[in-house]
Amino acid sequence: MERFLDSDLYYRSLNVPKDARFGYTFLVETRAFLGPDKSVETRRSAFTPDPLNPARYHGPTVLALSEAPPQPYSDFQPNVAAGTLKKQSIRSKILPEERTFSVYTPPGYDGKIPCNLLIVFDGETWGSVPMGTLIPTPTILDNLRAAQKIGPTVALIVDNMSLRNRISWLKS
Repeated sequence: MERFLDSDLYYRSLNVPKDARFGYTFLVETRAFLGPDKSVETRRSAFTPDPLNPARYHGPTVLALSEAPPQPYSDFQPNVAAGTLKKQSIRSKILPEERTFSVYTPPGYDGKIPCNLLIVFDGETWGSVPMGTLIPTPTILDNLRAAQKIGPTVALIVDNMSLRNRISWLKS
């Protein structure tokens, strides 16, 4: 963003299609001058929603333009039977670390009926916990199944490896 003249206002102009929908947040930086040597302490607050836009989706502020298509499957529907989400972990000898993942099973799943299999990575973003993720994969699967858009689906939602191991893998 660019500062407007010598004010505390910042702006950014973008040309986007009329059917765009996106989430956004602000990174707010606060500076405080401390002590006689005028040392500076900088505090950052990531993922700060836009206080002037009340539209939110699992945290970030949402901007949906006039021709953005509807997203009927993303929102929790109280009349739709919910599947089960079970958090699990497995020890990796190669990394070495414990990797967490979640297994989503559709409502009434007994292990005997044939199901689709969906494997999703970056579970923290894609729904490895029931609430608080950016994309609620279990809710979407429940709604798609209820609308008969997909058959019964089991999803394996794999969380990221630790940041330390992710960086070391990138360097190798």
